[in-house]
Amino acid sequence: MGQSTDAILCFGRKLSEEDVALMGEDGDWISGSNIVMHCSDSYTEYILVAKDSVVTARRGYPEKITSLEIKDGWLSEITAAEDEHSLEHQEPNWWLCSWWGY
Repeated sequence: MGQSTDAILCFGRKLSEEDVALMGEDGDWISGSNIVMHCSDSYTEYILVAKDSVVTARRGYPEKITSLEIKDGWLSEITAAEDEHSLEHQEPNWWLCSWWGY
């Protein structure tokens, strides 16, 4: 099995270590949620995102970006997730990040 080196473009807000601790140690909050994992499988970092904003370009397969428009409902989706997990509200942004892992 080879290494994955993916580029990820998403709209949301970064999660701090304190945010992750508030959300729970076991990581169950990741599955089925608005979370993008980035950095690496050895040192994982997280971004709370609007689900439909995520574009992933896998090695050798570029993705065309035609707009950086913030769609209706994205801000409320992020705010609702912040409220659900008792996180401080932060202004979301576009993030270009990477994932290196298996």
